[in-house]
Amino acid sequence: MKTLTSHRDGFSLNDSILVEATDELGPGGAHHEYRLSIPHAIEQANGYVGKAYVTTIQFQKGPRNEPDSVPGLTEGALLAVLIDRVASFQAGEYACVENDHVLFGLRQALDWTKRRAKARAARGVLGTAKV
Repeated sequence: MKTLTSHRDGFSLNDSILVEATDELGPGGAHHEYRLSIPHAIEQANGYVGKAYVTTIQFQKGPRNEPDSVPGLTEGALLAVLIDRVASFQAGEYACVENDHVLFGLRQALDWTKRRAKARAARGVLGTAKV
């Protein structure tokens, strides 16, 4: 298991969120499963004290058309969610210059994932493990 810390800044809510890569490196040399939780002690009605589980993100593992692949999200799908969320804040009372910069970067990242897919499709290797 690998703990990520790049989201922490020393003063915000991000510091309380534990982000862990929960699998071994897989195809392409990347992790494919991440768990996000809030590890501070919580007390629930049943008396349980422990981690507040938030979610697991499962990325596509292996080419979609191969029998041993694990279905999951793509970076593009996750970026689309983030773009929608920040754009919604920008359309409301939380609009700010920082969010404009965030949106610009997210949209650039999504554009580059699309360019990569288009280039792979043009080479006939999209959906395969071929480079």
